[in-house]
Amino acid sequence: MGSGTERVAIVTGGSYGIGKVCAATLAESGINLAILSRKREEGLRAVSDLAKFDIKTIHIETDVSDPVQIRKSVSELLSDFKRIDILINNAGIVSPLTYFFEQSDDDWDRVLRVHLFGTFYAMKAVAPIMIAQRYGRIVNISSAAAHSGSCGRANYVAAKCGIEGLTLTAAKELGEYGITVNVVRPVFTPTPLTISRGYDFDAIARTIPRQRVAKPEDTARLIQFLVAEESDFVTGQVSRFAD
Repeated sequence: MGSGTERVAIVTGGSYGIGKVCAATLAESGINLAILSRKREEGLRAVSDLAKFDIKTIHIETDVSDPVQIRKSVSELLSDFKRIDILINNAGIVSPLTYFFEQSDDDWDRVLRVHLFGTFYAMKAVAPIMIAQRYGRIVNISSAAAHSGSCGRANYVAAKCGIEGLTLTAAKELGEYGITVNVVRPVFTPTPLTISRGYDFDAIARTIPRQRVAKPEDTARLIQFLVAEESDFVTGQVSRFAD
């Protein structure tokens, strides 16, 4: 499969944070884009920001925790673009920091449904398309917290661990069809979600070998490699930064 304008990518949560930077990085390399997010105005602004690139870009308002919406959005996208080559599962939310034994059932369910269920629904929707094409690249976003734990974020950590297990399994099931499935596990990255938590990023930076927190561009560049032709033999991997 050639690179460039022939390829079509979905980026969930592509209107903000890491997802927005990832979308711009893919667009810069000539990949057509569909941004799926719940917030229509943010999504349309993200599409407008990508107008400088010579690609086709659309936003489809989608709640990834709803399998019906996911299937409808993927169907709409396929009808418009005729193929889907890349899926970046980035959409995410957070809930109040609360010990697991005090966490509400609603907060537990809501975070898992967006992160883990949403990743599953999107993968399930695009898999038959990629199988028919005998080509595909799927990259799921995890977190450093998936292997270290994080006080007050049991729902988030559980969802990210689930995403990693789902990825490793899907890589085995889809490999024979020319589809790679990988995980990127970012370290602390200033985004609207993490900034709102009030973390001391300077203190966190001192615990990281590079002595700085990650930038969204760090993750975007790694994703760019994982969807490139040069990574054709890389699948079922958890790509992480030293933390």
